[in-house]
Amino acid sequence: MESFRHDELVPSRPKERLEMVRLVVAVGVTIGYGKTIVMDLMEEWKEVDFILISRSGTGLERLTQSMREKGFTRNITTHTIDLTDISSLEGALSTVYNGVSGEEYEGIYLFNISGTLDPIGLVSTTNNLQQIRQSMDLNITSFTYLSHHFLSHFTKNLEVTTAASRDTPKPISADAKIFMINISSLCGILPFQGFGAYCTGKAARDMFYRVIAEEARLLEPKVVTLNYAPGPMYTEMVEDAIRSDFAPIRDMYLEMKEKDSFVKPKDSVAKLRYILDAKKFESGSHIDIYDELSY
Repeated sequence: MESFRHDELVPSRPKERLEMVRLVVAVGVTIGYGKTIVMDLMEEWKEVDFILISRSGTGLERLTQSMREKGFTRNITTHTIDLTDISSLEGALSTVYNGVSGEEYEGIYLFNISGTLDPIGLVSTTNNLQQIRQSMDLNITSFTYLSHHFLSHFTKNLEVTTAASRDTPKPISADAKIFMINISSLCGILPFQGFGAYCTGKAARDMFYRVIAEEARLLEPKVVTLNYAPGPMYTEMVEDAIRSDFAPIRDMYLEMKEKDSFVKPKDSVAKLRYILDAKKFESGSHIDIYDELSY
């Protein structure tokens, strides 16, 4: 894989960019790409409040401290939740939106970032049932419930009729107030040896957000979804893959490291932010960092 300069990946920001008051709900934010997203939006969007969710309470404290040290003065609410503990997830999420109506915001964003690569290995040799279940619980089950919980709080259902089906146009991003962003992957649309569980999770998440894009015809205010593949980045997840026993994955990432062909997280976030600011993407679409944009 070739390396790319920042200006090759990220178009210039839209010329007309009005400052708006936003709410960002971000899940999986204390390390890696999630942390980069939060720090970028804090600096670039400015008028934004944050609800941050992670299983690391210490990590959330450090992130909040970093934000305050950089002069961020708006609201930061943190919730320590283990997304692999499905039995307690409903109760843990029940207070996340206490006191938040959403009416005071012009844009409400959910960033679903959390996930795991494990288990890594051939399907025929992956026999740790507990590890498989934890992967599916984090990558799929908690993801779907977090999305449901977000929608149920910030939207209301219109009357379900046959007329409001595929004959009714999907909301377009230019008209939307609510944005749901799934941090996807090329693994969501292409199979990779050794990533059976990970590819399955990413494909399921993509399809789930495509379904929400269809159902958004029946929701108020307008909702759009985006599956964004941020590109291969050298994060803690990649370090875990390099330490794995599965040589093809390990060697692939080691070669990318030697050739310095990883995408820089800040460049990936800049393109994601551009897409969201431009508001010209089709709801439910899968957009890769390497995709050329016509806007």
